[in-house]
Amino acid sequence: MATKLRILCLHGYTQNPTIFRARTGALRKATKNLAEMVFIPGPYPVVLPTADTVEERERLQSLQTEPNEETAQLSWFRVTDDASGRRLTGLQSTLDVIRTALVEQVEYNGFWLRPISTNPRLS
Repeated sequence: MATKLRILCLHGYTQNPTIFRARTGALRKATKNLAEMVFIPGPYPVVLPTADTVEERERLQSLQTEPNEETAQLSWFRVTDDASGRRLTGLQSTLDVIRTALVEQVEYNGFWLRPISTNPRLS
């Protein structure tokens, strides 16, 4: 049997490896004899928006759960707003996480990136 392809999978904004793995179930099943997909977590927890009203604050708090491996909302960067506008920061930590995955594990044949363009905060 030929060696399977190894694909490094990077989840999208507010996802994590568990969520991305679940969302790719049909693809993983269809390619199970051809490829192994490896999912790694982004380095940054997503900071949830703040609420302007008591009602909105209570609604947001009701949606929050204690983050764990299955529910953590992660990102590959940080979004900051300041006088100069909206900026994405944290590239070095992201590169460090990816570099570690590439160095510590065996060779990869490709990457699969969940697009960040689905995030309305970045539009």
